[in-house]
Amino acid sequence: MGATTQVGTNQYMGQNPQLQSMINQANTNLTNTYQNSVAP
Repeated sequence: MGATTQVGTNQYMGQNPQLQSMINQANTNLTNTYQNSVAP
């Protein structure tokens, strides 16, 4: 994701705490899935 897009996304999400929470949860889920997939 480009820097400009990230800034715009951050500004938009700042006005939408529920969306921010959903994105944070999705990021956590993706991170956990990735870590589990590469675990020995």
